[in-house]
Amino acid sequence: MAETQRKLVTRWGFQVDLKPLQKMHVAIAELKSGIKGLSLEAGAAAFILFEMAETTAKLGKEASLNAQKTGLSTDSFQEMAFAAKKAGIDSESLVMAMAKLNRATFEAKTGNKEAIKSFMQLGGGVAQAAMSGKPTEEVFMKIADRIAGMKDQSAKTALAMHIFGRAGFQMLPMLNKGSAGIKNMMEEAKELGLVLDSDAIK
Repeated sequence: MAETQRKLVTRWGFQVDLKPLQKMHVAIAELKSGIKGLSLEAGAAAFILFEMAETTAKLGKEASLNAQKTGLSTDSFQEMAFAAKKAGIDSESLVMAMAKLNRATFEAKTGNKEAIKSFMQLGGGVAQAAMSGKPTEEVFMKIADRIAGMKDQSAKTALAMHIFGRAGFQMLPMLNKGSAGIKNMMEEAKELGLVLDSDAIK
């Protein structure tokens, strides 16, 4: 830039103010840098979006598979998984417990005497819900209310393990909250936007 100014003075005999040109040069350099930065940011954003889409797909597939194992809808499973996590229960224990309950409910509905006997220990209301083919979630809520209302801790543990198998003991912190407490936590999952809709799960 300075050399250009010197040549103009030598050839034409007058001083040229190159400050505007200098400013334009700086502006062009900044623009180029900005474009380069935007390109990098766009690339990073695209990568992040790809990762998010991949993670969402993975979570959706997992929710779908676990819903099928437990007899719950995909929405219900995701909400209950959140409630279980808040109660300190891992998803594996939840799946095991709900799968066991789903199987026992089906057996009670089809007249299996052992299954019916197991539910009768929790009270007529629970047994009736299981035998009449009520949704697994509804039967679970009735069991939670029954266990939450019991004062004998050892009896609670025995009943929970009888219905939910080995995972019954781990499920107690959640069951002890009763249906109202569990439903509140499930509602919280929806309010926080943690439940993938059916379109995201497909």
